[in-house]
Amino acid sequence: MTNRKKLVTILGFDYPDNDLDILLGRDSRPQVQTRLFARRLTQMMQETTSLPVNCISAAPISPYPVHPQRIVAPSKQREIRTKVARASFRSLPQLNYRITKLPSRLITSFLAVILQSFRQRHGYVVVYSVHVPFMISGLALAKLTGGRSVGVWTDPPGMLIHRHSSRILRLIRKFEKKLINILGNRFDLLIVLTPDLAKELADGVPYLVVEAITDELPPAKAVYRESQPTVFTYTGGVSKRYGVDKLVEALQILPSDSNIELKIFGTGDYEDELLAVAANNPTITFAGQVSHKEAVNAQNSSDFLINARPAGEAYTRFSFPSKTLEYLASGVPVLSTRLPGIPEEYWRVLIPIEESTPEEIATAMIRASELDKNQRSYLGQQGRELAMNKTYAAQAQKVRKFLEESGED
Repeated sequence: MTNRKKLVTILGFDYPDNDLDILLGRDSRPQVQTRLFARRLTQMMQETTSLPVNCISAAPISPYPVHPQRIVAPSKQREIRTKVARASFRSLPQLNYRITKLPSRLITSFLAVILQSFRQRHGYVVVYSVHVPFMISGLALAKLTGGRSVGVWTDPPGMLIHRHSSRILRLIRKFEKKLINILGNRFDLLIVLTPDLAKELADGVPYLVVEAITDELPPAKAVYRESQPTVFTYTGGVSKRYGVDKLVEALQILPSDSNIELKIFGTGDYEDELLAVAANNPTITFAGQVSHKEAVNAQNSSDFLINARPAGEAYTRFSFPSKTLEYLASGVPVLSTRLPGIPEEYWRVLIPIEESTPEEIATAMIRASELDKNQRSYLGQQGRELAMNKTYAAQAQKVRKFLEESGED
């Protein structure tokens, strides 16, 4: 035990790039945003402290049969090469069935932190997401090592109970919420996307709002023009839950002389309906699932980017849509519904959609299309400037100050 060192251990989902490319390449619903946030979190923690970073990670893949792999084998101790430094990495084995995924992660992560406790003394234990197996194991590691536990909470867990859910599911979700409340209140510190997420799950625990993290931004490639047609692009989950159906309906009620086109990239449960609509409407293009690079290229070649996620859904209080910052980073002007999880500073650079209805979406699109080249350029560049202040290096400065003010380990 005398060789134990002060470390940062992250329980999460960061993975070596080559390994994850192979895993996600076989996933019919790849969790791209989880991958991106996990890597940016690692880089942010590397920038935040001078301590070595260790990643204990589960594969961020869908359960079988959405992903064909039934068993994920463990890996030997290896390295993740980030843009900042190298991080130690160990993957967790898991039984990738829906019913066994969480129990297997609990067992394997708990065993992993027992081993980690022989290497670590003090430092930080960072737990990514409101994920019960990692919350239990992370709190245990903090106890064993005398380290400080830091929960990093992004989207809320799947515990928002729908009125049409079965009685058994409602009971399970209620138990899950109570367990999360108990575990959440045991963390020393929290980093959350929205204040409501911290207050709902662990009221009283000191928290810092870090609504999103971006990579260092490459040179802007946005093109500002006034030529017709005006192209609006949506990239992300193709689901009614995200308002994609309302967005499509808005296109269908636009005046015939509006000269507006919509391009949609992504996958989800609205795909089949969208394909049928797009087949009969030349102003709507559905490209399906594409690589992150292709999605970014599509964003850069658009006149406007749009997010029509319904603002009235209960979960929006707890969530910041990651695509908002991704959109702004492109330098292309952005339209968004008035989601409660979006901080006030963003509304000086966003074009608001006042209500989550096809009529209001159509009105906002027409209003945006009437902006001249200089107005589009101003909004796009202001949005990009805001995004530049949200990189992992910039957010690390906020986190470092938060940790120092909360008392160094």
